Parts: sequence; structure tokens; C-alpha cells
Amino acid sequence: MSPPVSHELVETRRLRCRIYLAFGLWLLTLGYCWVAFSQLGAQRACDFTISYLQGHALREGRDPYAPADFAAVRNEFPTLPAVEVDRATDPPTFVLMVEPLSRVHYNLAYWLWVTLNVVALAGGLFLILKPLARRLDHPTLWIIAALAVLYHPVNTNWSYGQSKIIIFFLLALTLRSMESGHEALAGASLALAALLRAFPILLLGYLAMQRRWRVVAYAGAALLIGGVGTLLFVGTRISLSFFSALPYLTGPVLAGNLGNIAPNAVAARILSSIMSNRPRMIVPHFMQRMIAWTPGGLTLMLTLKVTAAKARLRDPEWRLFSLWVTTALMLLPVAWQYDLVVLLIPFLGIASAVLCGHTSVRALVAAVFSYLLPTLEWGLRHLSTMPGARVASLVYPVMVDFQVLALVTAYLSTYWFVTDVRDGSGGEEPSR
Repeated sequence: MSPPVSHELVETRRLRCRIYLAFGLWLLTLGYCWVAFSQLGAQRACDFTISYLQGHALREGRDPYAPADFAAVRNEFPTLPAVEVDRATDPPTFVLMVEPLSRVHYNLAYWLWVTLNVVALAGGLFLILKPLARRLDHPTLWIIAALAVLYHPVNTNWSYGQSKIIIFFLLALTLRSMESGHEALAGASLALAALLRAFPILLLGYLAMQRRWRVVAYAGAALLIGGVGTLLFVGTRISLSFFSALPYLTGPVLAGNLGNIAPNAVAARILSSIMSNRPRMIVPHFMQRMIAWTPGGLTLMLTLKVTAAKARLRDPEWRLFSLWVTTALMLLPVAWQYDLVVLLIPFLGIASAVLCGHTSVRALVAAVFSYLLPTLEWGLRHLSTMPGARVASLVYPVMVDFQVLALVTAYLSTYWFVTDVRDGSGGEEPSR
């Protein structure tokens, strides 16, 4: 009969396995990043082209939200990548932020932008993972960090020259600043995120229901200062012209784009398909809008309900914060795959809770499904273009239609993350 293995020896073996896994994952991650960065290029980043043109329009005193002015600036740069929009759609504060990049050559501006996003990703991951070192060993943290970098929407942000990684950093800064008692920094970072991309402003509801009034006050003050500053530097006429672009964002052009995975857009496409197959079926326009926004409305009601139930408890492992981040994405009128990068905040929280035994299996399964779906779509997209890949070419259109499930399952995972609190996670301790 073999002698019993000591607990210390078992833990040593497990630690060694985690070290090997972390080393292997980071070899894979570095290889993936090398391939991804080798395929990046200023001539492929169509979304950054829009940002660059917006900055130039602002410098020339033109209105980037007016199709005529935007087209005039576009004609000044005929060699830049083609864009699918006829006007700017970003908030004026974002246009003001990218204006300095328009002062340098387009290629240099693009790589400066990519560098800023890489730094923001590293900073966001550091802010989220550093406090977890108190309960997770370093190899485990390196494994989680590698999986975060391998999340496909991260690469999509770099490829398109998008800005959602910066929003991820600002939300991570908001979270950690609140936890460390730096209310002013928390409010300022949340306000900046809202000024740049609008949707994070929904987190003011989270702060109010958690009774974090000092953070709400600082965020309100920062929004006021940032808004006035934008009006001064951008101009009242151009700033207010942004609202003329909103009907375009919620209109049929973007709603009909299959890449738009916002639940309301998907619901509108399904309803439109049903009506086209049944010519006698007539649904008034206001009813169509109500049906389209039903998923978002139900999501918000669920979030408000569970937050009210947990309002008197502290927010362990940023569970409610994660739920509100996911809810903000669910309410977007237009959502693309790169918008999902902010889901790294709930995913990292769920991963930490799972390793500590503080959450349920269904929350983990839903999070894993949401995490993998963009990668599966990317793989099938490339396979479907290869000769002889008949199965992939048949499955890919279905995969595109079901990309909204990445958002839906992310919401379910964070909802269960909040409701399925196990003993030891601190969910029953009242807030102070």
C-alpha cells in the first residue's frame, strides 16, 4: 500500500502545473499577438479613418456631423481607406480627443492610436488583476491575463482602430478608485468614459442605487466641466449638431447591418423578416419600435430589480458593477463585436469568483459561451472562404445571425453572478 501523499506535495504539484499552463498560454498569446500585429495596417483600419477625418474637419472648422462637410474632408484624402458612413457619429468630446492625431500623417497617427490602446489594455488588466493577488497565486493571474488578451474583440479593436479598450481602462479605473476610496478619481474617470462613448453614463444608476453619492457628485461635476469644455473648444454649433446624427444611428441602415449585434437591432431585423414574408401583416411604426426595444427594457427592469434587492449589501467581486456594464451594452442602439471588449470586466470577476468557489456553474458556462462565440465566428468566417470548406460556408451565416447570443449570455452570466452568491464571497455583509 502506497503512503499517503501530503497536502503540501499535492499543492506543489498543482502549482507546478499552473506554472506550466501559464507559460504555455503566454507562448500562445505572444504568437497570437505577433500574427495579429503583423496583419494590422493603417489602410485596413476603417473606423480609425473616420476618427482621423473627424479631427481634420474640426481643425478646419467644418461640421463632421454634416454629410456635406464630412464628404468635403473625405475628398481631401482620397488614398485613405473607404468608410461606410457619410458623417461622424462619435460624441463631440471624442472628436476633440482625436483632433491632435489629425495633425500628423495618417500612418503615424494610426500607430500612435494602436500604442495608446495597448497601454490602455495593459493598464486595465493591471488595475483589475493586481488586487486579486491577495487570493490568487501569480501563475493563475498570468493565466487569466493571457485569456483576456486572447479574447477576440480585443484584436477586433486593434484591427478597426476602435476606442473601446480605452473605455475598458476608464471603467476599470472607476471600479478600483471606488474600492480604494478615491471618489473624485472614480467620478472623473466615469464621466470621461461617458463623454467619450455615452453608454457608460448608465452606471450613474448603479452608483445611485448603491448610495455612492460622493462619486455621483464628482461624476456630475466632471460631466459639467467636460461638457462646458467641449462646447468651448469644439463650438456650440458643432457640438449640438451631434444630435442630428442620432437618427442615423438608430435608423434602418445600421439596424439592417448583420454586424450590428445590438438586441434591439436584431429584434427589428427579425420583425422585418416576418413582415416581408407576410405582406398582409401590418404593424404600426411605433409598435415596431416598442417590440424592438423590448429586450433592452426587460434587461433594464431585471437589473433594477436585482440591484434594489442587493442595494443594502456591499458589492463583492464587483458583481453589480459588472451587471450594469453588461446592461449598458444591451441597451446600445448599435453594437459591434469590438464593443464586447468591456465585457472583460465581468469575465475577470467571474473567473476570480470561480477559482475561489464563490459562484455557480451556470454563470461560468454562460460566460465561457459568450467568451468563445466571437472567436468561433472569426474562425468560421475564414474557413468559409477556403475552397472545399462546404460545412463552414453553410454554418457561418447561421453563426452571424446568432452573434447577439454573445451579449445575451454575457448578461445571463453576470445576472447569475449577482444572484448565485455562495458562502464566503461576502455577499451578506452590509455596506458601511
